[in-house]
Amino acid sequence: METQDEPYTPASALFGTGKLTIPAAAMTVLATSRTFAGHRRMVPEARRWLDLMLGASRLSVPDDTQATAVLLCSEAATNAVVHTASGRQGTFTVHIRAIPGHLTVEVEDDGAATNPVPVQAGALDEHGRGLALIAGFADTWGPRALGCGIYYTLSWRPAPLNM
Repeated sequence: METQDEPYTPASALFGTGKLTIPAAAMTVLATSRTFAGHRRMVPEARRWLDLMLGASRLSVPDDTQATAVLLCSEAATNAVVHTASGRQGTFTVHIRAIPGHLTVEVEDDGAATNPVPVQAGALDEHGRGLALIAGFADTWGPRALGCGIYYTLSWRPAPLNM
């Protein structure tokens, strides 16, 4: 039995001849990771890397949101090297997933005996404020769903799309 192909209909006949332009930022997705040695001296490197990745992306992350993301990464990475096996010749990995208006950062570590929980630091204590900072500034945060470590999210109002 012979079949007859449908006649070709150009897209312009279906949708008109006007052009639809979608800005590159609307299609931008950032998904990347980097692993660092589990040493305190690598925390500033993780901070710089996150700042570089967000700044080089086409996500138009507002300066205050980017600065907050970098601060929280520093706190999460410090937590990994001070309170988990990452700091005992291990590693930690920073995972970034972002779309316009929403950022998730995960700091994966080598594990600890307990889940991370903010503590009440005394006025003169030198430690104990990192998770409280994350809890205070992040939209959401908590233990990673898979593996060890924590995640946090930040959001912002993305620039409007002009179509």
